[in-house]
Amino acid sequence: MRPHQGLCGDQRGLSLVRAGAALAVLVTYVAAISAAGAQSPARADASVPLANVEVRGSATVSLVPDMAIVSLAVVTRAEKAPAALDQNSAEAARLIAFCKESGIDGALIRSGPVRVTPRFRTANDGRGAVQEDGYEASNMIRVKLADLSKVGAFVRDAIDHGANRVNGVEFNIADRDTASETARAAAFADAQRKAQHLAGLAHLKLERVLRIIYPPRAAEAAGEVNFDLPMQPRLNVPLEAGTIDLHAEVDVTWSATGSAK
Repeated sequence: MRPHQGLCGDQRGLSLVRAGAALAVLVTYVAAISAAGAQSPARADASVPLANVEVRGSATVSLVPDMAIVSLAVVTRAEKAPAALDQNSAEAARLIAFCKESGIDGALIRSGPVRVTPRFRTANDGRGAVQEDGYEASNMIRVKLADLSKVGAFVRDAIDHGANRVNGVEFNIADRDTASETARAAAFADAQRKAQHLAGLAHLKLERVLRIIYPPRAAEAAGEVNFDLPMQPRLNVPLEAGTIDLHAEVDVTWSATGSAK
């Protein structure tokens, strides 16, 4: 570089000032990193998420039934299909009228399905030939009863008013939704107890719920009665409702914190 092309005094001074400022920024940045490094052990000692605790809670709630569903049937036979159906319709109408006269609301009575089918018998001719033996008509009548104390008497009276078959008596819960909510709440409480116990064993603390999975697998053990109807002197049918068990399960996941040491 030629002498006249060199830096003047002012320019050299400006370069030195810029270099000093850059050095000051670099020192400040290094100091900030050092300070952050000095603070990291303190953060390591604080509570930090360490694990998730996932458990399944389960509960069974026993409830007293407050309703019964009586399944009745009217079955008639005749040589011709129209005659079998007409006879059946008359007896079914008599049974339904009896139900309504007993104070049962029409909305609690359901009929059907109605079927008409041919009947067959084996001929006594030594060859076992199958022959037609008229027709059979049937109509199912399902009745809901809220007064369980009258179920036995109702079943017996129904036989005198057209029913000639009882397919079963089922005891149940009218407000199924509320009963299921009770079972779910008990299942969640069971899950919470289990999670707290496991977290305590691992020296952890439960924080917030991360996930809830509810498989609706409530199962009820409703009492059911099936019996034939021997024609004997009139007696009320003895029935006991017992209890219905509603079961619920729920999977719950919590986050857990503890000391990182």
